[in-house]
Amino acid sequence: MRAFMVDGHPLLGSIPGPLTTARFGTTLWAAGGGRGFSAVLRYDDRGWRSRPLGAHGLRAILPLSSSTAVVAGEHGYLAIIDGDEHRTIPTGTPGCLYALTTAGESLWVTGDDGFAAVLDPRTSELRVHPAFTADSIVAAAAAPGGGTVFAAGETLLTRAPDGSVTELFRGNAPLCGVAFAPDGRAVVGGDKGQLSHAAPGGPFRPCPDAPPLDLEHVHYDAGRDRFLVVGDRGFVGVLDDTGFRAAPPATPPYRLTGVTEWGDGHLYSGWTEQGPPFEFRGALYHDGTAAPEAVYQAPRQDFGPPRSRTVAEPAPTALGAGDYTVLPLAEATRLLPEVSWPDCALDEVRFYDGDVHVADTVALLEEHDDAGYAVAIRGDLTVDGTLDATAGGDGYGSLLVVGGDVWARAALFRYGIAASIAGTLEVATVVLCDHGDDGGTLWAGAISAQVLSYSLYFPRPDAEFDAFLIGDVYGEASFPPDRADEVFVPGVLENGYLDEGTAAQWLREGRAVLREA
Repeated sequence: MRAFMVDGHPLLGSIPGPLTTARFGTTLWAAGGGRGFSAVLRYDDRGWRSRPLGAHGLRAILPLSSSTAVVAGEHGYLAIIDGDEHRTIPTGTPGCLYALTTAGESLWVTGDDGFAAVLDPRTSELRVHPAFTADSIVAAAAAPGGGTVFAAGETLLTRAPDGSVTELFRGNAPLCGVAFAPDGRAVVGGDKGQLSHAAPGGPFRPCPDAPPLDLEHVHYDAGRDRFLVVGDRGFVGVLDDTGFRAAPPATPPYRLTGVTEWGDGHLYSGWTEQGPPFEFRGALYHDGTAAPEAVYQAPRQDFGPPRSRTVAEPAPTALGAGDYTVLPLAEATRLLPEVSWPDCALDEVRFYDGDVHVADTVALLEEHDDAGYAVAIRGDLTVDGTLDATAGGDGYGSLLVVGGDVWARAALFRYGIAASIAGTLEVATVVLCDHGDDGGTLWAGAISAQVLSYSLYFPRPDAEFDAFLIGDVYGEASFPPDRADEVFVPGVLENGYLDEGTAAQWLREGRAVLREA
């Protein structure tokens, strides 16, 4: 059984762990997170969508409808999600909340230090019960004959409708999951390979064939009248009237924490802790023939077709990359008085006395000083491919000054580039400005492109715009960067945002980064 979604997705962002799943009709839900990042995923007929949630971590989700669900997690976090809105419910506990269990029209909410409360999701009223155990209650299930069974520490406790509590089973390590069949059969699992089953009304008996692994979750598979048990190292086990057996494990072998029936199979959730910075990431698996793999893609923003060239038409007499003269900065400035010159740390400039036409800018903007490059053009600049004005050297102090207009298929202004264009910067597709904390600036009379993106401390360029703008730097906000999937192709996105480094490399290779549909 292989995962169809692991760690993250360009459109969804990170898949958080620990991860758990649930279902309401034809809608799937998944929730997870830890160490400061949490998200809720929802799957319907249009595919998966994800939304971050301001919780330190999530451990449980219980859907109330196709658009509403209750989530619980670390530091007593409890909230009701309703469409694009959510409301948090104060719980008064600093501990983690592990489980949400249906109790009539209300829900049991349980967690650390014996925390147990009943939530009425219609009113958001939470009624905290006196603790009936000092152990953490990590799982619960409704018993067929009435009442609720709780996995608390090494014990199973039954709470009757009248509030009385009795011990049903005691293990030898923490228990993690319990499930019932409608006829009263039960299975309980836990750490160190604990797995026991009971006939209706009978005592629990151990399953000797269970592996010595931590077992995280038990699920009653109603369609096949059997129990599924999952746990560490991608383990999946099946317990039915023929006995217990291991099923093919999950690949990659993450710690499995949830099972939800879907289609002709089951949706499994798992998680792992990655290396530095030691983030938790999740995975989703399916053991049937039709995994719910589709991911919702928002409609494309209307930024029009690629621009056609109206400026900087190259002449046969145009200069090439090697047709320059090295001049003192002061002399170059004197020869181009109509241009606003940014500050420049270099003393000399490669000066082009006329229009310049190049296939790309590798040679034109080649470093000629430890600090990078300084290039000035008394005329137009035409670039057949990508204008790559990435600052050279240590990323500070490079300079590009153009006295006329500029045309390129795409354009990059990155790091400490100071660029000033007296006329129009006209680009067929996209202008990317990023990593400007090293002093990046772009001035132009006008900028015409399908899309202009500015990010990572590169301020919005100073120009008149005929372009779709996306960015939010120093309070100058345009289209929100967290909706970059509506502008850029999935391959240049990371966690739902533009990955500037990947986008720059794609543009250097002549690949499209903007969505066509």
